[in-house]
Amino acid sequence: MKTVFIVFLVYFLSSCSSYTEQNQPLSETVLELRWGNSFGMCVGLCIEENHFIYGTTIKQTLSSWTDSYAQKSCSMELSRVQTDSIASLIDKQSFLALPEQIGCPDCADGGATWIEILFTDQSAHKVTFEYFNEPESIKKLAEALRKKSEFLRQHCYAQANQPH
Repeated sequence: MKTVFIVFLVYFLSSCSSYTEQNQPLSETVLELRWGNSFGMCVGLCIEENHFIYGTTIKQTLSSWTDSYAQKSCSMELSRVQTDSIASLIDKQSFLALPEQIGCPDCADGGATWIEILFTDQSAHKVTFEYFNEPESIKKLAEALRKKSEFLRQHCYAQANQPH
């Protein structure tokens, strides 16, 4: 009976440990970071959504406004250095001070970009702005996120379209 209990205890403790490691926030203050782009008058995969999962995993989903196109999804692990470099660009007070909508996102099919942050204190804020026209206070963050999005598109979907 002691053996069964010890095996159960070891299993329980090891599963708790891996759960804790996988559910780490992006940084001390940022629990979750999401961002994306959309184009309302577009046909095809016109909606891009990205988010960090468990601190170092980034996931991208490309989808359509209709069911005519199959959704594509990709995820990859980033190093802690890479995620820390993005997290360091987030100024909580500046971000929370921004209005929810800036300019006229997706007017005349110009496209919209959004960034949403859930902080570790459970406060959250989403800012939507015109595509490639981010406010100055989050310009560096938006540029870094754009580069991550492009990297994912090239890494994940370009490989899928290669001839076998």
